[in-house]
Amino acid sequence: MNIRFENALLIGILTIFSMAPASAQLETRGDKPAASQNGVHEAQQLQVEFIASEPCALVQFVNILAERHHTTRWVKDWYEQRCKSKPALASNLTSDKAPLAAYQKLIDREEKHFHYVDEIGRDRSIDEVILSQAARSVSIPELITRLKGILSDEDLRTLEDTLNHFLPVYEELIWKPRSAGFNRQVEDFRAQTTATKMCEKLTQVKEFLNSSYPTETPFIIALSPLPQGSKSTSGQSMGIVQTVELKPNDKFQSMADVVFHEAVHALWFAKKDANEAMKLFTLPAKGALPITELYEGMATALGQGWFPKQAFGHTGKSWYADSIIDQYSKTVWPLYADYLKQGRKLDAAFGKEATAVYYRMFPDAGERINLTACYLILADEMQDFSGFRKEVYKAMPRLRECSINTPINAKEGFQAFEDSHADRIAILTSFAKLAELKPLGIGDQEIQKLKDQSNRATTLKFKGKHFLFCLAETSEDQKRIFFDVLKLPNWPRAEK
Repeated sequence: MNIRFENALLIGILTIFSMAPASAQLETRGDKPAASQNGVHEAQQLQVEFIASEPCALVQFVNILAERHHTTRWVKDWYEQRCKSKPALASNLTSDKAPLAAYQKLIDREEKHFHYVDEIGRDRSIDEVILSQAARSVSIPELITRLKGILSDEDLRTLEDTLNHFLPVYEELIWKPRSAGFNRQVEDFRAQTTATKMCEKLTQVKEFLNSSYPTETPFIIALSPLPQGSKSTSGQSMGIVQTVELKPNDKFQSMADVVFHEAVHALWFAKKDANEAMKLFTLPAKGALPITELYEGMATALGQGWFPKQAFGHTGKSWYADSIIDQYSKTVWPLYADYLKQGRKLDAAFGKEATAVYYRMFPDAGERINLTACYLILADEMQDFSGFRKEVYKAMPRLRECSINTPINAKEGFQAFEDSHADRIAILTSFAKLAELKPLGIGDQEIQKLKDQSNRATTLKFKGKHFLFCLAETSEDQKRIFFDVLKLPNWPRAEK
């Protein structure tokens, strides 16, 4: 799971939402700090709202049980153990199956059937839209109302039924037992945000990135309580809305890096010239810095490296769960710190050096299948989209972005190709339909080369991208060829 304002003040507006009746709601606070800090007028201040919304926390809980990618998986094991240990909840493990299956079907649909652009101009998936709207809601009915016109009536009924099914057990096991301690945690976040001058630091990053994030639009940091358990938590950035999970003993000092990390994502993705800026991260003879390493490495270097050093005088031991991004960000963050100290903006020299650091550390990472982080798949047809997607993520566990589109010759498929930042693309089609792929940039020479190959899985490189062609007459054979390739340690080299 990121602007233009001068010396802005980050305002911590703390709001605790509950789906209980108004008289039984958790404490709600709307206090704001003084109108100015360091001489900055309130009109120039960037606002950040810390929101503890039960609908948002409930959606996150359901996403975990549905085994959504990049969620806090240990919570599912924790939940199942609690159900087994409590006779009154033992039947849940059976009764949960139908609503979870319906929910998974809702959020696993093909990308071409859902299109939503958020406030900063980013395309969002169904689960991201549901989660971000939940953060703005105080109840399930309000969430459903907010999603009208975005989801169909049938989808809304599925979502409402799923959330109402899990609400009682979620409240019993997590929300209510954690409410008092969770209130204190959010109070801590509100106070420490101002004390650590997080605003000033985010403003420096905004100026460094030349981000277009709108000053008048506050960041919404949706905090969610976790039970006592494993050390891992998850954060997610969805433009204006960021989600951050808190374990019972988490303090601001241990979690501020996650808040800052997710805000950096919002600042980066709000850049109107983000596509042009990405071109700065290129090294001759090596190529571009992989897109995930670019934005996750950036957010980690700034969130887990630079900000904690500025705020607390030291960095934490654990930065990022992915080992490559963890190692890369720990090495590259002094480069970010130097630019920020000098008040310099992101430029070609910075992009070149940040890319050079990566390729010095991981010269062959781009060849490893299990290290792939961004991938595009175009297929003639797809019978079991959800099952196919799960198998893809299983074979490529580092995937942060994976777009699967069918059919190839549809307008959406060609547009997905144009919009994708992936430098590796799989084409699942038949020999007879190769000529229909010319809008992708494939020419007669490449088509003939594919027809001359005896292998049904052939890699060609053109337009600076690696295309893996899985050629067969049926969709099932195309998928079999594709997954046979994914069993290899390295991507096949491009045919000359």
